[in-house]
Amino acid sequence: MNGGALPLDFIGTVLSFAVTMSCLAMTLRLALTGEMKGVAGLQLGPDEGRLYIAHVMFYFVLFLLGLIATVLVSILTAPVIAMLVPDIGAVAEDQAAFQQLAEEFSRTPTGIALSILFLGLVSLPLLYMSARLVTFPAATLAEKRVRIFDTWAWTKGEVWRVIAAMIFTLAPLLVLTASGVFIASALTGITMFPLGGNSDAVTISPMSGFMYGIIVSLFDIPYNLALGGLSAFMYKGFKPSDD
Repeated sequence: MNGGALPLDFIGTVLSFAVTMSCLAMTLRLALTGEMKGVAGLQLGPDEGRLYIAHVMFYFVLFLLGLIATVLVSILTAPVIAMLVPDIGAVAEDQAAFQQLAEEFSRTPTGIALSILFLGLVSLPLLYMSARLVTFPAATLAEKRVRIFDTWAWTKGEVWRVIAAMIFTLAPLLVLTASGVFIASALTGITMFPLGGNSDAVTISPMSGFMYGIIVSLFDIPYNLALGGLSAFMYKGFKPSDD
């Protein structure tokens, strides 16, 4: 990455997240109170600030959980990979040969199936935590304080129903978000996952980094609107009356 791109990259990222939090707050306010504050319901105020803090904390914990899950699943699947790809040990110290062998295996039916299994096992704890804490955005906005982990108990015994609702509601919109990433990459030349390990060859101009963040955030708006509505609905249904 070009170091000169950092300022505009940073601005694009901040604006992207600001748009996300503003859309989410608008949906939550409309669903919970019927209020439309700001321009067309959009504003940047204390509500958005609290949602920002809550989401940073939530994503940090989700990242740590994903990291732990990845390590554990890697340990569990390593013996299976060793049996399916007996040559992998012989090329372990040759990075180029190892990468080539891994890429060839990943294109086989067995490799594809194993990749899907790996992603599924890693995703399960993340999906479970997201379901247990689905009400935290609505709780944070409605009660005007950051509420995350104390909402965990609200979804006890309902997690699989919540997961089903999340999949049916949000999964189609994730496809739209992914399309936004693809379009942003095509328009700006920024590749999220460069192949070949030659990251030094990838340079990002300031404007490209800025535009990438803006384009992705725009395609992410429908997902955040649906997420806000789902969180508000779950909050109304699961929040204990004596809480």
